[in-house]
Amino acid sequence: MMIKIKKEQVVEMLDTPFVKVYDLQYERNHHYYDVTRRSKDELLAIQSDEEMKQMHPDAVSCVVILQRPNLEPLLCVMKEYRYPIGRVCLICSLRPCRKKGCK
Repeated sequence: MMIKIKKEQVVEMLDTPFVKVYDLQYERNHHYYDVTRRSKDELLAIQSDEEMKQMHPDAVSCVVILQRPNLEPLLCVMKEYRYPIGRVCLICSLRPCRKKGCK
């Protein structure tokens, strides 16, 4: 099942000259946080398939917070550099934490 996010579900949380942060609550207690340079009207999540095909790529950051029963939440942090290639590049990379105290 594909989730469709409507413009009414988008809440602006932060607006700076460099980035904006939006909360896209797509289900009760389920949030997707979008960090982008785009305006609310230009968010990829609310565009139709045809509108998406006309859009230019945007930089993306993924913030992963691990919530485990009876433990404090953990923030998954990753550093990486990619050469600019002038096109969309999808990547998902999770590496285990090797620091003391990480499980």
